[in-house]
Amino acid sequence: MMRRFIFIVLAFASISPVSAQQKLTTFILVRHAEKMGDGSKDPNLTEAGKKRAESLVSVFKNTSIQAIYSTSFVRTRETVEPLAKVKSIAITEYEAFKPEVIESILKNFSGETVLICGHSNNIPWQTI
Repeated sequence: MMRRFIFIVLAFASISPVSAQQKLTTFILVRHAEKMGDGSKDPNLTEAGKKRAESLVSVFKNTSIQAIYSTSFVRTRETVEPLAKVKSIAITEYEAFKPEVIESILKNFSGETVLICGHSNNIPWQTI
């Protein structure tokens, strides 16, 4: 069964105490592409999943992205690798369900755009 990517774009406004101007931070949330059903806990993407991962490049080719985050699983990393390569952005691993992760991203990328790749149980993330 082919599943579609889940793209959710969340924007957060934060006010800088120094400039008192509003900065809009955008999160692009992506669920990993189709994974192999090989029974392992950390499968690779299927061929269809790899093609879908490649499609992220065309979807976001004109989008300015400053950071790409992925959980430690192979399928999430393989989903964002083509985009990270084209954008020359290192993939940063994150641990899901930790509010301090989002707080850190908001602090470090205030006013910018960040793509986060996760799983069906953490995209969208309940604490966002």
